Amino acid sequence: DSKKNLISILSKHRSYPMNLIPSGLLERFSSQAYIILVSSFFGVGNAGQLNLYQRTVSFPIRIIGKAIGDVFRRYAASSLNARGEAKKLFIITLCGTAILALPVFIPLKFYGIQIFEFIFGSQWTLAGEYAQLLSWIFLFSFTVSPLSNLILIGGFPRYDLYLQTYLSLGIALALYFGWSSGSIFDFIKVYVIVYCIKYIIEGIVCWRIASGSLKIKI
Repeated sequence: DSKKNLISILSKHRSYPMNLIPSGLLERFSSQAYIILVSSFFGVGNAGQLNLYQRTVSFPIRIIGKAIGDVFRRYAASSLNARGEAKKLFIITLCGTAILALPVFIPLKFYGIQIFEFIFGSQWTLAGEYAQLLSWIFLFSFTVSPLSNLILIGGFPRYDLYLQTYLSLGIALALYFGWSSGSIFDFIKVYVIVYCIKYIIEGIVCWRIASGSLKIKI
């Protein structure tokens, strides 16, 4: 019986590994490996400046966002199981993460150059310019990413694969635009647009799950 139950469970949730394994690989490319391509397309110096922003802003903030997301996931799972929706929790978390993001977003957006020059020296001015553009990704990421747990809680791993596929293709398109124009700033601008659209779509999907419009499949 236990063997049959295990087979039944594996069969029921087979979509998770089928979607999450390729999704994870695509996410690794979109979040880290693209730096190597930036180095090839725009030179090691530009890649180093961009990598400094990633190491000092993106990665630490991602850890904080994950911690918030872990707490949200527990309460969201409980709410969805009990009532089939988590609208109030969604709105509270969305507003809370947006408010928490603003004290970092505003200085990065308007004083990124000065901040990076003051902390790291004048040789890292370019990283500050990148930070001003990339601050929009920080705002959207910090606000929406904790809510993305709803996609897996709700039983929609294929949505995660769709989003990561879109993101990888979008980054490839951004690299092409930057390469064709010969400007890393053109790459970053398209890169920011691609990421922001991804987070908007992700937020809409998560809201539909939280509101019960997309019925959970677990």
